[in-house]
Amino acid sequence: MTQVTRVVRELGITAAVAGARLVVSTPTPSGEFAAYASVIDAATNDPRALLPR
Repeated sequence: MTQVTRVVRELGITAAVAGARLVVSTPTPSGEFAAYASVIDAATNDPRALLPR
């Protein structure tokens, strides 16, 4: 299991980002994984899950 925080910064993007999407895949035949994203409210530290569309 791997957790990546500040995904946009990890990808080398320093500008503000809005309306982005992240596509995940695996080169492994029949490989499977689960992924989810969350946003932490800076004022309350409450997390909010971002569900796939």
